Amino acid sequence: MSLWHESLAMGIYDCGEDKQARARCILSHLSMPVPRSWWERALKTGRVDETHASVLRESLAALSSAVGPGGDLNCGLLVAVAFVEEPLNDSGSNIPNSKTTVEGYLVKARKVLAERPDLARLGRLILCCGT
Repeated sequence: MSLWHESLAMGIYDCGEDKQARARCILSHLSMPVPRSWWERALKTGRVDETHASVLRESLAALSSAVGPGGDLNCGLLVAVAFVEEPLNDSGSNIPNSKTTVEGYLVKARKVLAERPDLARLGRLILCCGT
């Protein structure tokens, strides 16, 4: 298991049953450079690694229970989270802000998705390839 996967698993575990905290943890991890590299590679090759697709589908299921119906969640939106440019923090890095709300992540991702139809297509490919 990669450090990214371990960090996500530990973060979710630490949130306990708090669905909003779990959702923020998932979105924070999806906005990191690791998933972005997955999707950039998939866009170049036209092929999605099944492990990466599985992580995204599991994240979608977990987020759907936290956001509820009408949350307008889909795989393309979650792919777009990785392409949200975070402003630099006090330390000069662009590590995702742990104080960003679930809706804040989703609003930013919707803006990215509106500008990047290729991410929406990638999201549909991920969903269609699900087992």
